[in-house]
Amino acid sequence: MQNVGLEKIVGLFELLKFDEAEESCLALLEQSNVEKESLYIILLEISKRRKDDALTFRYLEILIELNNKKTCFYYEKAELCYKRGMIKEGISCYEKLIARRPDYANARYNFAIYLKRCGEPNRALESYRVALSLNIDNPSEVYLNMGVIYAGINDADNAIEHYFKALKANKSYLPAMYNLGGIYEELGEKNQAAEQYLKICSLEPDNIKALTRLLYLKGDQALGSEELQRLESVLRRSSTNISNIELEASYFALGHSHDVGRDYPKAFYYFTLANDLGSRRVDKYLPIRTENETIKILSHFTELWREKNQLDNDFAPIFVCGMFRSGSTLIESLLSEHPHVVPGGELNFLHQSIRNLEADITNLGKPELKIISENYRNLVSKANIQNGLVVDKRPDNFKYIGLIKAIFPNAKIICTDRNTIDTCLSVYFQQLDSSLGYAVKLEYIAHYYQEYKKLLRHWQNLFPNDIYVADYERLVDFPMEVCNEVFEHCNLVWDDDYLDFYNSNRLVKTASIWQVRKPLKRGVSRSQNYKSEIHHIKAFEGFNSTGQ
Repeated sequence: MQNVGLEKIVGLFELLKFDEAEESCLALLEQSNVEKESLYIILLEISKRRKDDALTFRYLEILIELNNKKTCFYYEKAELCYKRGMIKEGISCYEKLIARRPDYANARYNFAIYLKRCGEPNRALESYRVALSLNIDNPSEVYLNMGVIYAGINDADNAIEHYFKALKANKSYLPAMYNLGGIYEELGEKNQAAEQYLKICSLEPDNIKALTRLLYLKGDQALGSEELQRLESVLRRSSTNISNIELEASYFALGHSHDVGRDYPKAFYYFTLANDLGSRRVDKYLPIRTENETIKILSHFTELWREKNQLDNDFAPIFVCGMFRSGSTLIESLLSEHPHVVPGGELNFLHQSIRNLEADITNLGKPELKIISENYRNLVSKANIQNGLVVDKRPDNFKYIGLIKAIFPNAKIICTDRNTIDTCLSVYFQQLDSSLGYAVKLEYIAHYYQEYKKLLRHWQNLFPNDIYVADYERLVDFPMEVCNEVFEHCNLVWDDDYLDFYNSNRLVKTASIWQVRKPLKRGVSRSQNYKSEIHHIKAFEGFNSTGQ
């Protein structure tokens, strides 16, 4: 094909004739005195449309070489590195940009965001500080982001300080007020949290996020409250102008208010509305995919595999895992009362370390396990939770118990269990992450639960002495007995004073944020309250009257 000019190439691109546009670009590039940057930008866009990461990476490197001060190419390359698990290369890309443009505050800001995502909170904080020293625009946003990082590494004092700095820079900065309210909730400071949410409402009376949080703070006093009436009024007046995510959150809050207010039919009505909206947001759940994943794990992680791949590693974290909403926060709270235990919360470190390798978990051998071990320990250290016995309570770590026991042979595993139908309802009643596609339909939750039980039985057979199953109902009925067993399993000594865990001033980052601030108490099974609403759910028919 004969060479055509740049304008014609652009025309071909706009007509989606990518093969012809690419051929013409490459032909023009062979000539001298041509505008190479424009041609490579077109080639870059073609490679992105084709989802050809390798070629996209190559063109970004060429464009950076052609114009080493144009920031967008560095940003794109770093994002591609992150996507491909090339964390060090992505960080190096930002470092090169900063070396060439040391006084560019926005580059420092974007680098800080990137570092946080890569599990480098302390370096991210330093990059934000440099951005502030370079007089970046909107410093309130920088202080807010710094506060979020401090909250993430369990430094509540510094988090609060930086949220207030954000408000000093902009006294009407609603995100800082909202985050202040959030961290006060995590600390159990209900009145101070409410104060921040009420400030938001004084500036923006129809603020959905603040109104929903106020409803959760009200607890069983929410029905008939001014906040509930205002939220219902906002939904009647403005539902078409509210984002789906806010509308979903509103329905969950209204469902919760009616649930604790014992108006169960109306609560279920709102939870159903919330999950119908959530089904548009979350990843599609395919039961057959989950079943295939279970089969693959069951067949791969055997005693023979462990003997072949187990590392010599003295690091011994505690992993608390199981279904969401089955008592993991309660177990972590009890363990955290011990002076040698450090609560990590739902750590993403293991998942991040595995993702960075860009490999299926069944294709990981000893060299890869060593990398995961090193990365996990480094990430724990950087998150300021290294001094003590770390509790990692990410629930879906149950999929990785085989890996965990190979990487950290001395790790203690606690799997939480609870009345099956109660667990399914609790998941259904909570707005969860978009990756948890099963959470928006009771049939899917029941299916996922059954797959969890298959894996749990497998791990118990494989590691009979290394896994303790903490039964929620038994813990509530016989707390001393179960707590002694849990602590003994972790080689810790139990103290009866630890049952005052609900008075702790530690940060609680979970959907159970207020439930865990209450003493242990046996309540009516949730499934009993919703008998008429769930009687038609076929997935529950195999469970007996106790929900097992």
